[in-house]
Amino acid sequence: MTDYQETQLEELEVLESIFPEEYKELTREPTVTFEITLKPDEGTEKSEELTLAFELPPTYPDVAPEITTSSAKIQPQLLNKLKRELDEMALENIGDVMVFVIASHAKEWLDTRMDGVLEEVQSQKHGGRAQETKGVYI
Repeated sequence: MTDYQETQLEELEVLESIFPEEYKELTREPTVTFEITLKPDEGTEKSEELTLAFELPPTYPDVAPEITTSSAKIQPQLLNKLKRELDEMALENIGDVMVFVIASHAKEWLDTRMDGVLEEVQSQKHGGRAQETKGVYI
């Protein structure tokens, strides 16, 4: 086993312990691929999910992982913006394991977006101007 493989497996074990319900391993050969599905904090009314899919190249963490973002309800342009942020973070963290840092940033992003949506919904309810969102929350 190479140092890269050992580092990757150690990181996967840590991620699985931090995200026991959110983490799903997809493959280990020829590359490591997995998903982490994030939900907003429990205090929110809407339970929107954001899935981050990671593919770790053989020389990760000396190269950035491939990151994919997906969600049924988050607008594509917002997902694209988040992906650019996550890709930038990955490049800034080359040489260090980084998936937890990236997932934490995405979770914070999701919580912030949901808080803003809930404030807007509450404002609309109290102002008598309810608007249809057509199932797209943020």
